[in-house]
Amino acid sequence: MVVLPRDNLGAQNLSESAAMKEILKEQEKRKGLIAAICAGPTALLAHEIDFGSKVKTHPLAKDKTMNGSHYSYSENRVEKDGLILTRHGPGTSFEFALAIVEALSGKEVAD
Repeated sequence: MVVLPRDNLGAQNLSESAAMKEILKEQEKRKGLIAAICAGPTALLAHEIDFGSKVKTHPLAKDKTMNGSHYSYSENRVEKDGLILTRHGPGTSFEFALAIVEALSGKEVAD
C-alpha cells in the first residue's frame, strides 16, 4: 500500500518526483492499493494513475485534480474506487482508517 500526504507542498513535491512516479506505476501494475489524502490526488493525476476512477479531494485541490476530466469527482467523504482510496481532509481520519482496514483485511475486520 502507498499513502500520499495531504498538504499542497507535499503533493506538489510528489507530483514532480520521478521516484514517486516509479513507485505509483509499480503499485498500479500489481493492483496494489493507493491511498491519497486531501491534495494527494494531484500526484495521481501528475503520474497518470488509474484514470477513470472516482476520487475525493479537499475542495481547494478539486479544480487541479479534475483538470482534464481524467477522474470523476466524488461527493463522498471517503471514496474507494478500484485501487484508489481518497478522502476529503482531516475531519475524515477515522473513516479513512477504517476504509484502509477494510481494503486490506475485509469488511468483517473493519466492522
